[in-house]
Amino acid sequence: MTNKVTTVSARGSVVTDFDTATFALSFNEFAPKAKEAKLKLKKGAAKITAALDELKKKGLEFLTNNYRTNITVQPNYVYDRNANTNKMEGQKATYSVTFQTPTLEMVSEVYDILSELDVNEYTVNSPTYSVRAESAFKQQALEDAWRVAQVLFANQCSVLGFEADKFSVNSWQVNYSGRDHGGFSKGANYSNAVGSTNGGDEDDAIELNAGRAIIDVVLTVDYVRTGS
Repeated sequence: MTNKVTTVSARGSVVTDFDTATFALSFNEFAPKAKEAKLKLKKGAAKITAALDELKKKGLEFLTNNYRTNITVQPNYVYDRNANTNKMEGQKATYSVTFQTPTLEMVSEVYDILSELDVNEYTVNSPTYSVRAESAFKQQALEDAWRVAQVLFANQCSVLGFEADKFSVNSWQVNYSGRDHGGFSKGANYSNAVGSTNGGDEDDAIELNAGRAIIDVVLTVDYVRTGS
């Protein structure tokens, strides 16, 4: 049997600027044999490396612990309409790069340069944005929710004719999901807006706007009576 008297739920929020952008890019090469497909990756990989080296010279910083390259090789299947089935035609090799940067002022330029490389079956995803100080922002959001919960409980007691100091917290539950569907570190990442930087110059990079991170927490508190 529970001694719970009432439950109060409150939301706390923190709005902050993103401090990290994550880029992911990849390309494919094809050949009859796996070794040949892997060798064909070298030219495209060299172009990507050279572009990143040039961006470094311009001031782009990398979070070294989050710079990753990867190669995968797998059978290449092509759909045969006549046979109504997939048939294997050689091997497909994929080279991928993922990196994070705190140099947000260069994000539009980085995306513009990387997306224009002449590489086979090349994909450059729009950058995603995140915040690194996870625990600090979680704490701020929780403190905000706790202040709201106390006000709500005091107001309920006042309306119903009870004394708030005759009750204490029995248990609580914290949910950090809120509007942060992609995980806390990404906040509520608004869609990347696209706009012209200088009003129509064809050589200008398209500007990517990060928006701001919204960290939400829902605090649910169970109160019990501790005084008469």
